[in-house]
Amino acid sequence: MRLDSRPLRADDLPVVEPWFDDPDTRRWLGGREWPGRLLRLARAPDRLAVVYLLDRAPVALLDLERLAPANAAIAIVVSPAHRRRRVAATVLGTLFALAEVDGVDQIVAEVERGNTAAQRLVRAAGFVPERGAEPGFDRYRLTRDSAVGRE
Repeated sequence: MRLDSRPLRADDLPVVEPWFDDPDTRRWLGGREWPGRLLRLARAPDRLAVVYLLDRAPVALLDLERLAPANAAIAIVVSPAHRRRRVAATVLGTLFALAEVDGVDQIVAEVERGNTAAQRLVRAAGFVPERGAEPGFDRYRLTRDSAVGRE
C-alpha cells in the first residue's frame, strides 16, 4: 500500500475529528478534541503531527513526540473505515524515514492493557516489550537497527 503523508493542518480537522466518535478510538485516545490539541502541540519542535493520505484522502494520523535526542513516542489513529487494511502497519514502516526524526534511534509505544489490536500491531512491526510503563500500560520499543528491512 502506498500512502502519502504531510503535516496535519487545520483543514484536516473536520475529516479526522469524526474518527474519534468511534468507541474504540475514544476509549484509547479520547474524543474529538484530541486532533485539535495535537495540532497545537505540533507547533513545538519536539512534536510532529502527520496525516497519511490514500488517494488524497486522510486515512491515518500519527503523533510523534521526541522524548530525548535519540528517543520518540508515538500514537497512531486510523480512520474506522480503513482499519484492518494494513494502514497502521504502513505508517509504522515510515517512522524512521520521516526527515523530522533524523537522529532518533528508538521509538516507544505505550499501549493500554486491553488494547489487543495495538499490542498485536506493534509486536508485528518489531517492537519488543520492555519495563517501565506507566500503570495500566505496556511499553514497547523499536530501534532503528531492528526496523531496518521492515520499512
